[in-house]
Amino acid sequence: MVTFLAPVWLLALLPWGGVTAWALLSRGRRADVPFVELWRGAEVVPRPRRKVRRPPGWVVAVLVASLLAVLGAAGPVVNHSLVPDGATVVVDRGITMSVKVGTLPRYVVLIDRMRTNLDRLTRAGAEYVVVPQVLVSVQTLDTVRESSPTAVDTRDELRRTIRQALATRGGPVVVLSDAPEGELTDARVVWIRPDARPRDVGIERFTLTDGPRPQVLVRLRNESDAEDVTLTVRDEAWSTERLVHLPTRGRTLDVFVDVPATTGVLRALIDPTDDLPANDQAFLTAGQVMPEIEARSALPPEVARMIDVYRRSRATAERPREIAERSGDTPASSTDAVVVVDSLFRLPAGVRGVAVLAQVPDVKPIDATAPVSVEDHALTRDIDWRAAAVGARAPGPPGDGWLPLVSARGGVLLAVRESPVRQVWVGLVSDAFARTPDFVILWTRTFDWLGGGASTFTSQPVGSIGSDEVVPQDAALWPGLVRTRTGRLVALNAAPVNLAESVTTDARETQARINAVAPVDRWSVELRVALLLSSLGVLMFAWRSEVRSERRSLQFRARSES
Repeated sequence: MVTFLAPVWLLALLPWGGVTAWALLSRGRRADVPFVELWRGAEVVPRPRRKVRRPPGWVVAVLVASLLAVLGAAGPVVNHSLVPDGATVVVDRGITMSVKVGTLPRYVVLIDRMRTNLDRLTRAGAEYVVVPQVLVSVQTLDTVRESSPTAVDTRDELRRTIRQALATRGGPVVVLSDAPEGELTDARVVWIRPDARPRDVGIERFTLTDGPRPQVLVRLRNESDAEDVTLTVRDEAWSTERLVHLPTRGRTLDVFVDVPATTGVLRALIDPTDDLPANDQAFLTAGQVMPEIEARSALPPEVARMIDVYRRSRATAERPREIAERSGDTPASSTDAVVVVDSLFRLPAGVRGVAVLAQVPDVKPIDATAPVSVEDHALTRDIDWRAAAVGARAPGPPGDGWLPLVSARGGVLLAVRESPVRQVWVGLVSDAFARTPDFVILWTRTFDWLGGGASTFTSQPVGSIGSDEVVPQDAALWPGLVRTRTGRLVALNAAPVNLAESVTTDARETQARINAVAPVDRWSVELRVALLLSSLGVLMFAWRSEVRSERRSLQFRARSES
């Protein structure tokens, strides 16, 4: 491959081409011929026409020399590099790679530094993967660069993505991340890491404690040289500030702040000047305590999946018992499990739970013309029950003490009772309904309602809720308050991060790793000096040739005159 160090000199080829064309198409010089007979000729002398003819040798030599001089001034370089085929480029835009370097996240800075290498991989058919994945398809490097930073702990997803790339593609896997390599020691994995450790003072945990008086616990982690920070805790009606003296770098400090009674949203924020804005604030929202779900019989697959999703959501939420254990207090109370069974006969009378039918024999499906009766209840709102009932099968009433909430053509689709404890009867059997968002809304509300209504202030880490569960979708990847499609207000906080565990390298090692991936020049030869010397050589040859030609002409003239 030939490149030019100073391509602006190539503009000189335009006048050179004009001079060359003039030299090749010129009519030659006119000369007087001393012979009378030559004057006699045709009465009409044809006009000489331009045609391509070889100019004198010295003119050709000058043209060649000037061409070599122009090309030499442009600085041509012959280079060669080996570009790997089938490469996969994995870009980590998690919380540690979203640290700011100036005004740009670290992963954008790395992309800009190895842009030339990445462009070469793109031309060789590289595939780009962003972790966590963006909502639009990744087709160009600019799409990767313009993806928004996130506050998600991406270490697990990053390892899964690298393993999948190793298993499905034969080329190298280039990873732009500061995550530890762990067990990923494959020779095809090339890690490109940032070369500077960020400064950060962040909120690692924000919870409401169970104690004799209302308090919030704010755990601060210091990964900088800062000595103090201003901590503010507030809701819509009040605000309190405190100057906190920070621990040394790499250590945490628990700060307890008394708060007035509140029923809204709690917010904690600090005002450091650091490189990671994601953990400079945290939120808590008032909500119900999420119960434990226990399946005591074989259930329909779609219900089993909902239990699994609800359990994972519960595992990421802050619960009073865990908060009390971390703060050293005794928990005020705990919640009993909610059982899920496949028959009303298996539902104990004194246990909170739900009975769901897997099949209803000898019952005709409900047609579209059948009237549907819906009672106003927390479980029935914002669900299209008429669409859910079409094609569904439902048995008769579950018995005394049950309040039918949704009924159609003698069948009871949904019923509840609250004595002696809360219980739910789901008699709706429909494959079509299980594939709708209303199915998710119904079961989420059912589990929340069976939780008993105990309230506390809770939060979840960023990344625990899928982007398709909140509006707008991008809000699920950054700290703040989001509204789920079921109408629940959720507080999302940055995942706890220890920047001391992230791996960074010095600038020279980072640059060496970048150059090892699709190197721009594996070997190169600069031709500038050789072309300029050749130009001088051709000029010397032209001069010597012209001198010799002139000398022979003089000798011939001298002999003619003698």
